[in-house]
Order: sequence, then structure tokens, then C-alpha cells
Amino acid sequence: SDATSIFLNADISSGSGNITLDADTGTTRPGNITGVFINGPGVDITTTTGNIQIDGRGGDSNAGFQTAISLGAGNTIKANSTGNISLTGLGGGGTTGGNNIGLDIRGLVQSSGGTINLNGSGGDGDVVGDEG
Repeated sequence: SDATSIFLNADISSGSGNITLDADTGTTRPGNITGVFINGPGVDITTTTGNIQIDGRGGDSNAGFQTAISLGAGNTIKANSTGNISLTGLGGGGTTGGNNIGLDIRGLVQSSGGTINLNGSGGDGDVVGDEG
């Protein structure tokens, strides 16, 4: 089955508080699964001084895209001032045709004064499409 653990198509913002989106269960789940899918016209995740942490893991289907974290074009993850950003994605475990992608970033990831850590791993499947 096709599924998304966290599908975000509206803005999330915080002043000094942290934002955490966690779609990593600690194990690869069966199916055609995207961990965190951020997509929609101008969807933004923003903080002023808080941190942003997003963790995701793809599924184990042998078809489709087993993407841990997908940020669509025109979407933004932004920490203003001193906030830090951490994205950690582990692609899925498809073995015969799935694309086990850790991070698929087509939008903007930006921090004005903090650090940005992007950690993507292609998953544990055995296909050419495994990408970090």
C-alpha cells in the first residue's frame, strides 16, 4: 500500500519553541512509504529562535519511491536568528526497483545564524536508485 507517515501541506511556525517531525519508527515498515512529505503551494516550516528537527524513514516496497524526507519545490524550512536545523533521513529497503532515497530536497533549507545538518542515507535495499 502507498502511505505517508507525515504529510504536511500547511505552514508550521514557532517563535522560541522547537519544531519536531518524527516519522522514523526505528525499523523499515512494509509498503510504499514516504516518511515525511512536505509539499503544497508555499508550505513553510519556520522558527524564530527555536530548532527544527525532522526525522524520516522510507518503506520497503520494491516499486515507487521509498523516500525518508521529501521537501517539494517552492517549500521552505527556515530557522531565523539562532535556530538550528537537522534533517535525518534513511531511505527504505526495496530490493528490486524501489528508489531508497534518504533526502529529496527540492525546496529551500536556510538558517540565519544557526547550523544546518543534512544526513541522508540511501537505505538498505540493493538497487541502483539508492541515494543519500
